Amino acid sequence: IAEEVENIGGKILLSSEVISFKRSKDIIEAVEVKAGQNVMRFTADAYVNTIPITHVVERLTPPPPKEVVSASKKLKFRAEAQVTLFINKANITPDVWIYVHPKDIVFMRFMEMDNWSGALQPKGKTAIVFEIACSQGDAMWQKSDKELIELVKRDYINEFKLVDEKDILGGFVHRVPHEYPVYNVGYEKHLGIIKSYLSFCSYIYSKTSA
Repeated sequence: IAEEVENIGGKILLSSEVISFKRSKDIIEAVEVKAGQNVMRFTADAYVNTIPITHVVERLTPPPPKEVVSASKKLKFRAEAQVTLFINKANITPDVWIYVHPKDIVFMRFMEMDNWSGALQPKGKTAIVFEIACSQGDAMWQKSDKELIELVKRDYINEFKLVDEKDILGGFVHRVPHEYPVYNVGYEKHLGIIKSYLSFCSYIYSKTSA
């Protein structure tokens, strides 16, 4: 996708954050993006949003009504620590995703990347990505990369018995703060308030594409 965007003249900004949606009534006039110490302003005919809906509410300028802000604060997200082990073996299983149910195992799912694509690792090796469900700021989230890698290694070797310690070349940790929305009791009401308020976005698309 990134290559296709660039082939048609598009530009992709990495390590950048949307900090403000500048609006006038029912129109988004511009988006401000921070990259390092630089703040850039972009205008467009249409905007496609993929950041958490709560972040959209927080970044609207001027801010939305109090009831919308209050509803946004009631929506929560589950975080995830993704731990990758680099393995000196290939095609350890025939599967891409394997779900793990015992609660005493630290990860809930893992993905064997060479079964996803042969182009993602050197021949004869693979990377396995383990997913640890947590909440941003909790004890699991705050563990060091080394601690998380050791926990995953221990449980994977002991439970599945498919590799030995000597087969593991190293590890890498990536933390995702807003991986899954939490569907707690009453979330539909709070989400409905936000979606109703943000419905002007569909008007933006239809108006500018006409």
